[in-house]
Amino acid sequence: MRQVIIALDIFSLMVSFLVLYCSIFEVKSHKERNRSFTVCVILVIIGQFFNLLSWILDGQVEHEKFLFFTVFMYGIMGYVIAVYFIYYLWTLINETHPISKWTVIPIISISGPYILWMAYLILTGRGVKIVDGHYRVGDLYLLTQIYPVLCMIWAVVMILYYASELGRRKVAACFAYMLSPASTVIIHFYYPDVSFSYAAFGYAVLIVYVMVQAEQEREYKTRENTLIEASTRDSLTGLYNRRAYDMACTQMKKFDTVGIIFCDANGLKRTNDAQGHAAGDRLLLSIANGLIDIFSRKQVFRISGDEFVVMCPNMPYETFHAQMISLGAFVRRSGMPIASVGEAYGSGVEIHQLVKEAEQQMYLDKEQFYSDYPKMERRNR
Repeated sequence: MRQVIIALDIFSLMVSFLVLYCSIFEVKSHKERNRSFTVCVILVIIGQFFNLLSWILDGQVEHEKFLFFTVFMYGIMGYVIAVYFIYYLWTLINETHPISKWTVIPIISISGPYILWMAYLILTGRGVKIVDGHYRVGDLYLLTQIYPVLCMIWAVVMILYYASELGRRKVAACFAYMLSPASTVIIHFYYPDVSFSYAAFGYAVLIVYVMVQAEQEREYKTRENTLIEASTRDSLTGLYNRRAYDMACTQMKKFDTVGIIFCDANGLKRTNDAQGHAAGDRLLLSIANGLIDIFSRKQVFRISGDEFVVMCPNMPYETFHAQMISLGAFVRRSGMPIASVGEAYGSGVEIHQLVKEAEQQMYLDKEQFYSDYPKMERRNR
């Protein structure tokens, strides 16, 4: 049995270190909640370490003093873990339903005197004792379990009272965290030679991490991605905006060939003045939808009020040219072109240089538009 418990403790310790690593490096959201959980895991690891040492030293009479020290330390850590879990539970509830710290201060405030008293019971051999190199419970062992039981009752009341704020997933995780070590304490009381408490703590923190910490981080990343997506989208057309365009320009450096199309709405100001901004919006939406129909939505950017840029990375020139023909037919489908268009295609050319070339071509097309439709020129409005 001793070898089995040592093996379980070692595996549980490895699990706890993995949870600690994930808690520190993987979870970025809800700093106070995650910080308190990280401290819980560190406390569990310390307790697991001393518990493992106690089982390794068990039966070695020549190391009785060191064995007593390890038993004393993991006993103390058990109470500290129980106290800190109350605080962690408070941070969980406080995220969705702000509550006063006085909810947990009473139970936490008595932890100091109780731990000192419990240390006295251990040191005097009344709580636990070492007999012939083996750990044994003392005649007042039950008294050492009063505070952990109080902590558990307090936590259960908090969980049940704030169950709706916590949600079923967090409630289940918290109960799993408490019941796993608690069940092993009961077993240990009836079978003193069997103790899986700290091994159970390792699996308990894993349950909490998977069901609460990691899940919350996934929700946080989803919200973060949603915000990023919203910040890179144009509210009118749904196309990528100038911010997304700047990001795309940075990424375009890795492509061998890039085709650029620069598109500028014709007569937007005149349309807004003569027919109202709703008509101007319809003109912009018409251009945006036409670009989406010909190209992919992820290639099209609205970089300013009436300007659009299309990026075509690694597209064969034949395909690019064919799509340009389709775009030309689209902008002239009603007779008067609704937009002026310029293009540039290159390999190994800096992306901003290609955009500048396409913009210059667009201005030439714009001059031709004003030449064909002089009434649309701004000075004639």
